Amino acid sequence: MSIGDWIQVVAIVVSLTVSVISIIQTQKSLKISRDTIESESRPYLSFYIEYPEKQKFHKYFALKNFGTTSAKIDSITFDKELDELNQMFKFSSLINGAIAPGQKYTSYIDSDYKETVNICIKYHDLNNRNYEETFELNTDIGSSLIWIDEETLEKVIDKSSSKIVKAINTIGK
Repeated sequence: MSIGDWIQVVAIVVSLTVSVISIIQTQKSLKISRDTIESESRPYLSFYIEYPEKQKFHKYFALKNFGTTSAKIDSITFDKELDELNQMFKFSSLINGAIAPGQKYTSYIDSDYKETVNICIKYHDLNNRNYEETFELNTDIGSSLIWIDEETLEKVIDKSSSKIVKAINTIGK
């Protein structure tokens, strides 16, 4: 073989190597893009404990879809018994139901129920991709918080205001 033939062979091998590497990198990039698009356009169902601001000492189980697409709920299971009313129904009306993006369902929890419960929810999206999430919820999570209603808050503000006025008057004398 002549030097020109060797140069052509080396050029072909280099071109082939660069082409194979480019194809592999393109496939990796496509997979990352596909995974990113899927994770951004899927439902994310989450169970949590909710304490509405205006309701003193009330707590709720809350299930919300934080994702961008709807989900159909396949099952909801618990690792222990719930409070009396929730144990009776166990969110059964949600099974086979859809939950839209941003939609939330809540269920009142008896104030005496202070367990940590694991909730497993299985659901699928509109493309029949299956998801399973498990949440450990401490239903007593807000027990050390101080709760106050609007009426009591107004009394506290009035009392504080009058003490401030008295203090200012005392200083002014």
